[in-house]
Amino acid sequence: MQLVHISFLRQFREEEIALPCQDHQYRNMVLRHFSCTKKERRLVDQFLERKLAHSALIGSLIDKMEKEDLNTSKQLSAYAGQMRRQFTAFAHETPHKGRYYQSVSQALALLMETVDICREATRRRVQCLKALVAGKKAAPFHPADFRDIQLVLNQYLDNLSNQHQRLTVLLEQESNGTAKFRLGTRAGLSLAKLLALLQKEISAVGATAEKVEEWRRRLRILIIQETYN
Repeated sequence: MQLVHISFLRQFREEEIALPCQDHQYRNMVLRHFSCTKKERRLVDQFLERKLAHSALIGSLIDKMEKEDLNTSKQLSAYAGQMRRQFTAFAHETPHKGRYYQSVSQALALLMETVDICREATRRRVQCLKALVAGKKAAPFHPADFRDIQLVLNQYLDNLSNQHQRLTVLLEQESNGTAKFRLGTRAGLSLAKLLALLQKEISAVGATAEKVEEWRRRLRILIIQETYN
């Protein structure tokens, strides 16, 4: 089998690759190899994917979003829903405190809506990334694609931070007795736990945003390498 030495590939490979003559398109490159079989083409694709497309980073991003981000947001949304039911019960027990309970319930409703929207977007993003790794996506991602993802994540982080501040004020009103009344221990503990879950969600999403930035940076480098080699 004839060996074809391609200067662009040489800088990435760890050992000689026997490219088994027909043109084979990979991203924006055309490879010319000999005696090609489907199996050998798959091997070449797999090698290029590992070296050029940063599949390991994509895989780690998928793994993080599936095992951490989706679970964390699910836990936060579920607890916020549980709290809304709890504060509805508080309102029935002490109807004269309804205005405060209404403020808390409104904050919880907004939080649930924000988290659920982002959680659904994350689920779709995971499916898209899995398709990319499996080679089912017609075109590779461009850094601009990740800029859009970053914008969504940063907007979500801003919303979470604002809601964290609002809920912190509500908890401080209860703790410091600055409100017209004081909530019971159950309500105070519930708000404190919610804030802890909310902070956990902020940390998880922030770490994901950093991974997306790393992938975007690597893709920019890859494009430069493909352009000048």
